[in-house]
Amino acid sequence: MKKSKKKQVLRKRSETDWQGLTSKYKRSGLSQSEFCRSEDIKLSTFSYWLYRGSKPEGSGGLFCEVTAKKDQGFEVEKNGFRVKVPSNFRPEALKALLEVVGAP
Repeated sequence: MKKSKKKQVLRKRSETDWQGLTSKYKRSGLSQSEFCRSEDIKLSTFSYWLYRGSKPEGSGGLFCEVTAKKDQGFEVEKNGFRVKVPSNFRPEALKALLEVVGAP
């Protein structure tokens, strides 16, 4: 008798959804394969988002929202923290701050 594969339901997830799933995975203690089976997610798609959401050296991470305000600087939001950055900011100081905020 042939074993039938369970058909996965395709669903469009937002970056926020994926960030939540990758956080849940990291807390789960499961392997990627086990986690994907339990959440009904394609392993290749999950691996992509896990990699995309990781913090490559020198990048400051990918899940970071920036809102610009003309002549007033801008705001950066990362991991639930919101930072108001003046227009005369020092880039190296902002980078250091975002690395601290992005730390697990």
